[in-house]
Amino acid sequence: QNCIGHHRRLPWRWVGGPIDTTVEFQVEALGPARTRGCVEQRGFVGLRAWVVSAVLQLGWRKLLGKELPRALQRLRSRWLRCE
Repeated sequence: QNCIGHHRRLPWRWVGGPIDTTVEFQVEALGPARTRGCVEQRGFVGLRAWVVSAVLQLGWRKLLGKELPRALQRLRSRWLRCE
């Protein structure tokens, strides 16, 4: 059994300004030490919401492309020290 177990999806409602969306995080075990993650934000309706989605897309790219790997590396370093 992997660490993910049955909890593979986490939907989260994001409301603010012109948007009322759902952000869904999904994970999938690829092996004993590998996991694939996916984030999808949907529910953008109207021109203003579409503009907001374009701005948020840049933020998600930075968060998932740079900040998340850094945070995971810091966690990994801490876990290795505890072993």
